[in-house]
Amino acid sequence: MSDENLKLLKNLDKLLFEDAEEAPDEVRRRLESKGVDVKGLIARVKAAAGEAYRKVLVEEAAEEESRRKQVRGSVFGNLAELGREKLLELVRAAEAGQYGTEIMARCRNQKVENLSEADLRTLLEDMESTIRK
Repeated sequence: MSDENLKLLKNLDKLLFEDAEEAPDEVRRRLESKGVDVKGLIARVKAAAGEAYRKVLVEEAAEEESRRKQVRGSVFGNLAELGREKLLELVRAAEAGQYGTEIMARCRNQKVENLSEADLRTLLEDMESTIRK
């Protein structure tokens, strides 16, 4: 279970027991004696919390992909048309800070001479994606 789901359950626990002078076990027994399926309720809450969390993750991923598509090509142009030397030139310019510090930070620990053209394009696309528009 994710930390967020655990936090939700703890907050639910606080909500249910905040004003109660009963211990959680006593509340469970009282609810069960009145016919409440406490285990089932907890399972439904966990499932609902998990589903809500997954939905948020999917929405965030879609928003990020949309943002990446908007940014793609805005800094380096169409990378598919560029050869290895031009790709290396762009990476070296980024390393030198020509495109800003956000992109420059993505260049660290890269041995660009060892990368294939496809890997260079991917690196440049990743650099572009760091720019927030």
